[in-house]
Amino acid sequence: MKKGIIRTRVENAFRQFNDDLDIKKLIQSIADIADFSVRYMKHRKILDQAIKDAYLLSDWELIKKYAEKEGYIPNLWSIEDVKSTAIEKHKIKLTDEQAWEILNNIKNSHDATIGINWDVIECHIDLWISDLSYEEKEKLERIKENEKV
Repeated sequence: MKKGIIRTRVENAFRQFNDDLDIKKLIQSIADIADFSVRYMKHRKILDQAIKDAYLLSDWELIKKYAEKEGYIPNLWSIEDVKSTAIEKHKIKLTDEQAWEILNNIKNSHDATIGINWDVIECHIDLWISDLSYEEKEKLERIKENEKV
């Protein structure tokens, strides 16, 4: 009986979060539920998982929920997108720092009428490579012909 009440209160807290996007309020709600049910230690697992879930809501999920609520469609690109394109198109492995540098170049100089897409990422990798000195190019980690990444 009590397990159903606790689970329902946790689910309601997450539903409210989806409406108002307030992560602090969500965590406080779960903490209040935990205080309410402290004598019911068998419910601790449900509450611990709820708290973990609240903290694991990524910034991306918050941005996405907020944007959709305001009528926007978010489209984010990551360093992993840059790194995978470098492997696929240039057969090189970029570090996170190198990929971040390229991603920032894209952010600061892409054509807004085109936007950001795979071709733009590839073009910016090309530009980045062309700006490297001969010595820097030689230091890039290359992918061997049959190497799996």
